[in-house]
Amino acid sequence: MKPGRDRTAACFAASYLFLFFLSGAYAVWRLVRHTAASEFSGLPALVLTLPWSVVLSPVFHKLGYDAWYASFTSESPALFGFWAMVGLLPSAFLNAAGLYFVGRLVATRRRADGSAEH
Repeated sequence: MKPGRDRTAACFAASYLFLFFLSGAYAVWRLVRHTAASEFSGLPALVLTLPWSVVLSPVFHKLGYDAWYASFTSESPALFGFWAMVGLLPSAFLNAAGLYFVGRLVATRRRADGSAEH
């Protein structure tokens, strides 16, 4: 493995994970600060984790995860938002892995184009 190729791939994956955690922090902040108008606070994180969030949601429903974290709605909006974001983590990691491999392909292609010119 070449260091440049891994660095590009890691940059792709890290940028995506940064956006996911930023959207998760926004969702929790929105739930805590503006509880009355927070219906769509988790939408950015949900959109970022597509398509895996749609694929994995029936699995989490069967396991009872959504009913378990929904029990936190009356206790603490911050806990509810945190556990909702934790439920999206597998989807985010799958997307980050996909972007890592795309980054490796881009770096390999760039290197092949660069070496062909010399």
